Parts: sequence; structure tokens; C-alpha cells
Amino acid sequence: MIQISQTASNSGLKPILIAGCSVRAAVWSARSVQIACIAADQFGDVDLRASGVAWLPLSSDYHELPEYVQQLDLSGWCYTGGLENHPELLRQCERSAPLFGVRSYSVERLRDPILLSRVVEPTGIHVPETRLMTGKAPDGDWLLKPWRSGGGQRIRQADRAGAQTGTGGESFYLQRRVRGVPYSVSFLARNGKGEILGAVRQFIATSSEIQVSRGIRLQFPFLFCGGVTCEVGEVASPDVLQDLVDRLVQEFELVGLCGIDLIKTDTSRTCLLEVNPRYTATMELLERRSGTRFLPQHFAACQGKEATIPAFSATKDSVRPMYVAKQVLYTPTGLTIGEEGLVSLLGGSFLQASDAEIILADQPAPGSVLQAGWPICSLISLGRTEEQCLRTLRYYAGRLAIVLDQEKWSEYHRDL
Repeated sequence: MIQISQTASNSGLKPILIAGCSVRAAVWSARSVQIACIAADQFGDVDLRASGVAWLPLSSDYHELPEYVQQLDLSGWCYTGGLENHPELLRQCERSAPLFGVRSYSVERLRDPILLSRVVEPTGIHVPETRLMTGKAPDGDWLLKPWRSGGGQRIRQADRAGAQTGTGGESFYLQRRVRGVPYSVSFLARNGKGEILGAVRQFIATSSEIQVSRGIRLQFPFLFCGGVTCEVGEVASPDVLQDLVDRLVQEFELVGLCGIDLIKTDTSRTCLLEVNPRYTATMELLERRSGTRFLPQHFAACQGKEATIPAFSATKDSVRPMYVAKQVLYTPTGLTIGEEGLVSLLGGSFLQASDAEIILADQPAPGSVLQAGWPICSLISLGRTEEQCLRTLRYYAGRLAIVLDQEKWSEYHRDL
């Protein structure tokens, strides 16, 4: 029997299990006097465990999840990033406890690029041409993408000698490359309609707005590295996006929080890259900008209810920030986190305050051994201008990199 040593909440309600690759942001979003949570993810970061929720470990293949859902006394469960790649696990868990989220059947249908293209094309949003791997890549500019994707880490440029599988026999498919600026749009699906919550201009390893180590840029050029809030109209016409969201909600029976990843070309053509049927990594930026936590609304929508969520203040003067930005920092080499932890390296506890100019999130435990390409932490900045946010990110990214290893990270000295 699974033992939970910590009390998830004093509310007396049965808890909700939040599971995924990393659930720190989702647990932060769910914080409410009426909602008790148990967290299950692959990291067990310092700030997640300091929030007072019970935590359970998950392996990279999430095989422990069905047992957790079956044995815990839950009011329900929901999933975040990574688990949409395992619809068979979702299906097992659906039999044991109520799911607050998109069901496995819909997740499988969303992974059909031909069906997705057929649904989306009438809106004027384009879906890049997608092909199955049958040997060599065709002529042209193509990307090799894994069927079980996550954060862009394993996406690479295809060449005509490209193999059908990657390391460990992983299966890939081909997608014609679209060059442009990546975005994410978040929405809440309820009663067959989608309410657009906001947009974020995404950063990848090669984005010019942020500082990323040279090794990461070269080895993982498409790696997700965060983003900055922007207006929905920067992505595409709000009417077009609303039509797109409504079609996706109705065709794929979406419910609750979902996100779509898009790219806008230099000719202002907007293309849909994928649909994320769950809470996404950029939603916390919109929450901090709006002063509203999204996950309680997600739970309500999945039960056919309306949710009245009190606003919170993202800054100490109660003035909402105009812009919120986040950067995920990755290590280009193996890295051991010292016993003092990251907070002390960057200057103290002020970094943990919700109204600080920079928030240090997803902090690995002291003594953690990180492999090359693994995330170190996330930095979140709030500001009255976009440039203020980005300048703050660049400063602290460089500061942390230099403190961790000045010689290896010397390229961060530029622009500081």
C-alpha cells in the first residue's frame, strides 16, 4: 500500500493527484483552500516539496502511475506534460478514478496528423506537411520528430540518409520545416466551446531574446526554453484563433485546460504544430499576468461547473505586471548541485518571494546529479515592459551560469 507521509491539505476533502514530468507549476496553480493535492513527477523539486503537498516519484516511463491512482483514496486525478505520450497508461488510470482532463481516446485522435490537418484547414491555419518515415528523407527542408515528444529535445534536422528510428529504437516521423516565431495559445474548453486565456511568444534554444549556453544551442536547437507573454493578436486574428479553438474542442471532445503550439512565418502565415491536451508550461505566465489561477477552473470545467476563483497579487504593490517571462536553464555538461542549493548561489531567499523581480523555480535538490541536456531550473521575471523582463532573465541566467562553472559557461559573459 502506498504511504503518504505528508498531509496534502487541512480541508478534509479527498485529494486530487496531479501527475506529469514536472508538476511544480500545476500544483502552484491548483493552490486553493478547497483543493487538496498530491504531486507525482520525475523531479520532486525543492520548491514543489516545500509547498506542503505530498510527493510521489515517477520514472521516465510513468509506469508507477496506474498503481498510484488505484491505491490512493482520490476525488480524481489529472495529468500534465509528458503523459499525453502514453494514452495506454491514461486508459488504465481512467478505470480507477475520475479523470479531470482530456480522455485517452481523444488524445490518440489528436496524434493523427492527417485528421488534425483536416479539422484545422477550414480555419485558414495551416498544418505543415507530415509524412511517415519510410527510409530516406525526401528532398527539401524536413524535421525529424519523435512520436513521443516533449519539449523539443529530440527534434532534429532530417537528412536524406536519416534513419527511421533514433537511439533505443525510438520511432520518428517527418514534418516539413516551417521557419518563423513560435507561440503558444492557452484556452479553457467547456461545454463544447473554448475560452482563449492568452498567448506566449516561445523561446527555443536558438532564440535571440535569451542567453543559452553554446553547447545546448548546438546540440538541441529546437529545445523549449520558456517564453514571454504577448497579445493574442500577435499570433493571428483573434477570430481565426477562436474558430480554430472551437473546432478542436468539438472535433476532439476537449475539456478543461489545453494549449496549442503555433509558428508565424515572416510572411505572417500562421501554422499549427501541435495540440497539448493539458496544462502547459507557459500557462503560469498568463496566470501571473492576469492574477488568476487556472487549474481550479480546469477542475470545475471537467465537472461541468463554473468556478469563481479569487484573484491573487503577483506583485507586492498589487499592480499587475504587463509582461511575464520565463526561461528554463539547461546544463550543457554533467552538473552536481552543491549542498548549498541554487538559492544561496543566486543571492538568498528574496528569490523565493512571489513579488521578487526574479523567481527561482523548479529547484533541484542539493546533491542532485544532472546529466548534460537536463534542466537546471526555471527563472520567472515580471516587469512593466517586455525588455525589462528579458533583461532580468539575461542577467540572472548569466549570473547563475558563471557561479556554477565560470570556465565552462564563459559564453554567458556577453551582454551582461
